[in-house]
Amino acid sequence: MTRAVCTAALALLCMVALPNTADAQASFTIGPRLSVDIGDDLDPNSSTFAAGADVRISSVALPFIINPTYDFYFLDDRNGADVNFSTLNVNALFPFGINNSVFTPYSGIGLGISFLAQGPADTVTDTGINIVTGAQFDLLPLKPFVELGYSVYFTDGDSNRNVFGIRGGLLFGL
Repeated sequence: MTRAVCTAALALLCMVALPNTADAQASFTIGPRLSVDIGDDLDPNSSTFAAGADVRISSVALPFIINPTYDFYFLDDRNGADVNFSTLNVNALFPFGINNSVFTPYSGIGLGISFLAQGPADTVTDTGINIVTGAQFDLLPLKPFVELGYSVYFTDGDSNRNVFGIRGGLLFGL
């Protein structure tokens, strides 16, 4: 009986002590993105194109924007084998002090995972770091963005995989 009374009192205390409304406003945008990577290790003889998705989650409680991204790179077959390369990244974007109704510049850092598959049995997964800088334009309800990005994926060998790209996309608010 004492245990039941203590449990009920603790439950009542938790309900009263917890806030009923959330003060932080969050925004969530998502959209497609395209990338042209130049001077990278994926295809040193030409530019590499990629398509993917970009998500941006912001809150007044955070000083940065959480930015998960996914990119699939269109590579030529090598030595008769299919080659697939894709990346999954999570960046923290820090908007600059300029925040007006036209555009908001930002820069950021993040972590990434790359997936390289050469044929059905040879798949390599590497981790890396990202550096990005760009600007997001506010054209309600659309929010286009352009950015420069540099990623280094740490491979098992002596050399790392470097990716430098010009990216752009179109975000939609949810």
